[in-house]
Amino acid sequence: MADLTKTAMQKLPFLALLILACALFSSAQTSGTYQFGDRQITIPWPDGFTSVYGRFPQVTKRFNATEDPGNTVLAAHVPEDFVEKLQGSENIDLDFYTKVSVAKSLRSTPVTLEHYKEVVHDLEKNFEAYMNPDGELVKQVEKNSEKGLAGIGKKTRIDTTSTKSLGFFQKNEHVFSAMSVNDANISGRMVTTLMTLSVVYVKQRLFYVYVYKMFPDDSAQKDLVTFTRRFTAGIVAANK
Repeated sequence: MADLTKTAMQKLPFLALLILACALFSSAQTSGTYQFGDRQITIPWPDGFTSVYGRFPQVTKRFNATEDPGNTVLAAHVPEDFVEKLQGSENIDLDFYTKVSVAKSLRSTPVTLEHYKEVVHDLEKNFEAYMNPDGELVKQVEKNSEKGLAGIGKKTRIDTTSTKSLGFFQKNEHVFSAMSVNDANISGRMVTTLMTLSVVYVKQRLFYVYVYKMFPDDSAQKDLVTFTRRFTAGIVAANK
C-alpha cells in the first residue's frame, strides 16, 4: 500500500501551468471512453463544455509537454462558446478548462478502496507541503515542464512564486477534492491560477481530474467548487 501511495503522490502535477489550445469538435459527442487495463472508464464532458485534447497535433503536444512524464493525459475540455476564439488562434490563454490524467503505472492496476483511502489520507496530511513553491515536487514539475516545452520548440522559463491551499471541499468513497491558488512567473509574465484537484476512484481505478481558472475574480472560488462537484459526480455516475 505504501508503494502505491508513493506512486500516486509522485504523479500529481500540482503546478497550474499556462496551456494554450485549439480544437474543432462534434456536438454529437458528449463523453470519451478510455481503456484502463480490463476496465473501460467513461469521462462525460462537463455541461456546456467540449473536448479539445487530441484534436490538433500542436495542442496535444503542448498538453503532453507540461504533463508529468509518468502520467498520460486522457482528456481536456473548454467551454463551447470559447471554441470560436480558438478556431481563430491557438495561441491564446485558456481562461477556464479541465484536464484528466492518470499515472501510467496505475492505469491497468486494480486499486482497492483501502488504497484509495490511503492516498486521500496522505493528501490531507501533506497537501500544503506538496505545494510548497520551494519544495521538491513543485521544482520537479517546473523542470519537467520546461524540458517538455523546449522539446516542442517552446522554450519557457517557469518559476512558481507562491501557492496557497484553500482547503478540501469533497470527500467520499469515490472522490476527494482540494483547491489551491497559484502564482507563477512564466517567461516574465505573472499568471494567477485557481485550481481544483480531484482524486477519482471508480471501477477499482484511480485517476486525477483538474479544473483551472486563470486570473480568477471574487466569485471564482465558489463557482469552481460547484463546477468540480458536478463534473466529478457525472464521472462517478457514468461508471457505476
